[in-house]
Amino acid sequence: MVISKQFNILFHVESIHIKNVDGYSPIINASQEGHLEVIKYLQSIGCDIKCKTNNNRNCVCFASFNGHLEVIKYLVSCGVNPNEKDINGFSSIIVASFRGHLEVIKYLQSIGCDINSKSLSGDSLLHFAAKNGHYDVVEFLISLHVNLNEKNRYGRSPLDLANEKQNENENYEEIINLLIKSGAK
Repeated sequence: MVISKQFNILFHVESIHIKNVDGYSPIINASQEGHLEVIKYLQSIGCDIKCKTNNNRNCVCFASFNGHLEVIKYLVSCGVNPNEKDINGFSSIIVASFRGHLEVIKYLQSIGCDINSKSLSGDSLLHFAAKNGHYDVVEFLISLHVNLNEKNRYGRSPLDLANEKQNENENYEEIINLLIKSGAK
């Protein structure tokens, strides 16, 4: 079988149930890398599609981190919970915002993921998007009327985080201007 060969070449493992010291399994790795056919193959031979790493991160979260939308859709259709949070309070939609994957955010929001979700440090999707220079994500979140002035546990707003980064590139200046124009203080 071609998929079986592809799996063995990619992951060099003898068992689908092997996990490394951090709890990463072959299906987690396939999700992270966007290998949908490998995921389907692993599932067909009994791999637990709802497995998690030691820090409670599931396959949807890993696929969201790297923007693998088709993998995310498949995993969700198989019952993997996109709202589940890891030990740091990161859900799939938070991770997608952190990385700037707008289409993933739109999909997750369309299936009911909370756009007001926060990490344990109190950072919202807007905090992560502003801090990491993702203008299109900031613009989308503003269009959804998220709280522009919400402070995290350290007392910093999305505008504060963007201001801290403004010397890194011009994208931050655009984000700062957009936030201010939209009512951020």
